[in-house]
Amino acid sequence: KHAYSGPCFIYNEDLAAVKDSMTGRYYDGLPFYEPIKDCMGRPLDVKGSEYPFHIITYHPVYHAQARTAASSWLMGVTPEETIQVNAGDAGRLGVKHGDLVHVYSASNKEGVRGKAWVTEGMRPGIVCIPHSLGHWQYGSRSFDVDGQKSAAASWIGRGCSANPVMQLDPHLKDVCLQDPIGGSASFYDSRVAIEKM
Repeated sequence: KHAYSGPCFIYNEDLAAVKDSMTGRYYDGLPFYEPIKDCMGRPLDVKGSEYPFHIITYHPVYHAQARTAASSWLMGVTPEETIQVNAGDAGRLGVKHGDLVHVYSASNKEGVRGKAWVTEGMRPGIVCIPHSLGHWQYGSRSFDVDGQKSAAASWIGRGCSANPVMQLDPHLKDVCLQDPIGGSASFYDSRVAIEKM
């Protein structure tokens, strides 16, 4: 009834004609799996018991990107932000629903803090912080403009963000790992630790 009738390309000629701006090598036009790499194409060691959890994120249905935190109405209907953790993992860590937890990574030992949401609805080994919240700028704090303090809306900074604990690219050192073709942040390749506070 709904058969696909268009071409299905296995090889992307346009992509194969483009050089990676960091390595100078042409991209491969074929789909394939690659391990996690830095911007220079060097594989990264992502194993280790010091940071046993993968951190992931998603956009709540009532927010889009990170810009909607400036809407007082949306923030008013947003439930309290949490750090989501698998129930089995939480039990091993001594973390109960509502406990304050600390999530940190090799790139940011200070990490982020928030209340634990303990759930069976998540795979073991995963920590999840919903995206859109936890702004540390964007009008959430006052700052000086020509000697005058700007207005601040502290509710814009409510919650926490996964961004500060994402793994930094070891070559660039000041940005997180990125998709080399699309340029977007690699939101699912960072490893973290979580502990009860």
